[in-house]
Amino acid sequence: MGDISLDAVLGLTALGLGADQAAIDLAPNQLASEDVCAMALRHGVVGLMLSGLEAPGAPVVSNDLRLTLEDHFRRQTLACLRQQAVLKKAITSLEGFDIRATLLKGPSLSVVAYGNSCQRPAGDLDFLVLENDVDRAERALAEIGFPRVMPLTTMRQGPLRLYQKLYKHYQLINSEGSLIELHWRLLNEPVLPDTFGNGFTVNVALNRQEIRTLPNEENVLYLCLHGTLHRWERLIWLADVIALFKRGLVDVDRLRSLAREHGLCRVLGCTAVLARRWLVAVPELQPFECHATEKLNKSCENALCFDRARTNPTFNQSWQELSHRFALHQGWPYRFQTATRFLISECMLNRLAGSRGPMWVVGAKALALTPVRALSARTFAQSAPNTGPSDQR
Repeated sequence: MGDISLDAVLGLTALGLGADQAAIDLAPNQLASEDVCAMALRHGVVGLMLSGLEAPGAPVVSNDLRLTLEDHFRRQTLACLRQQAVLKKAITSLEGFDIRATLLKGPSLSVVAYGNSCQRPAGDLDFLVLENDVDRAERALAEIGFPRVMPLTTMRQGPLRLYQKLYKHYQLINSEGSLIELHWRLLNEPVLPDTFGNGFTVNVALNRQEIRTLPNEENVLYLCLHGTLHRWERLIWLADVIALFKRGLVDVDRLRSLAREHGLCRVLGCTAVLARRWLVAVPELQPFECHATEKLNKSCENALCFDRARTNPTFNQSWQELSHRFALHQGWPYRFQTATRFLISECMLNRLAGSRGPMWVVGAKALALTPVRALSARTFAQSAPNTGPSDQR
């Protein structure tokens, strides 16, 4: 793709996922270990790259690069083990409050997709609970030293309820810097019902503790949607989807049915195209490729190579973000709700950051937003322009 370090990361990651051969042919002295490792850390694929170096047909790399990757993976493993200790305490505390919490991604996904709880890094622990259980879950996590992060700790009840209508989670952090995200819905966007993921779950054994997580098909759908919404900024997100299929863990018929039900064939198509272009083709997803759009694919490819500004975005960056979300679906309810929520979110974020914008305007918009969210969730799948791929596998 024009960047030697990125090409090396893509090639070795593909080998780590079981590709037949590397997509790179570089002499060891062409690879600067600092640049390659920085790219690997950004994309969360250090473990997969090390696996790729042991695969048949792996390119020869400098000893310095190999040793640096091994050092980073040792540090990643230690961080994962510390996080799993936090996870055990959090699960125990939540169960003490009789709360059914579902772990999203993180260690449970690492076990299911790779068979190793430390193979993929996770910056935080994501728990999904019922919206009615949010307050009790927050108290349960506060008991083990996880209060809400500022400025949410100082918000009054009214603005806090407004926040819950606009967003999907709180962030909680302890004195050591460990982060937990407490979700009451999977996404801000009205793509999936608010109850998605809180119904049928499965248990995963992790360090002799049963962890509740999403079934594989719901997990793939969520991972594809999460990755596409965030423009697949990190390769590990795409690798997770590929790994689940590589291990034969996904019921393709059930996934196809879910995609049709929720109008997400375009999202699966984008995932299939990018997996084939960047890493490893997923035959089970290839029937969806006809629903992908080049605009959506290009938007994701641009994010692969460049870090987006996450603080104080310019108007142009905000517009690109909104345009990308529009490309996910053509239905007018989805686009109207997405644009409305985006504008409200910008106002509220500015307010939380200390600006003196009129809060009553934000509140009025949120009141109008609530029925729009419900309408959008109901009509999203119905207004989808596609009906899914043919029944061929």
